[in-house]
Amino acid sequence: MQATDYTDLTRRIEAAGFERIRFTWCDLHGALRSKTLLKAAALRALYSGVGMAGTLMLKDHADKTAFPVFDLQALKAFTGLERFAQASNVLLRADPLTLLSLPWDASTGLLRCETWFPDGTPVAWDTRRLLRQALKSLAARGWSMRCGLEVSII
Repeated sequence: MQATDYTDLTRRIEAAGFERIRFTWCDLHGALRSKTLLKAAALRALYSGVGMAGTLMLKDHADKTAFPVFDLQALKAFTGLERFAQASNVLLRADPLTLLSLPWDASTGLLRCETWFPDGTPVAWDTRRLLRQALKSLAARGWSMRCGLEVSII
């Protein structure tokens, strides 16, 4: 995990008057998830990361953990999931370039995050990381991606 200087981000959070910061990540189904911290805790978490149960990355559409995290033998059948054994924790690390103010709550800021294991190893299933890799692969072929939001009401 690369050390990032969050000094400028800290100044921007202070200047905006945020009382809370939402640390967000996108799960494997495209749903935005978050952990909200009060400002003092959020400023500390910029440097240490925000801990969360790794199983939050392994949910299905019903919010049920979709993989057998307490059965290491069964878990090994899924490439790259061994590190999630025993519901191990991961860390959210904020991307300092993504600070936003919530339009419906000016006292709350939002930061997009990437997920890392506590030892500094990137989580291979992190959706921001997967998208970045896919875009690089497309660019290497001279292609790009265009996408849009599909909203469905059930």
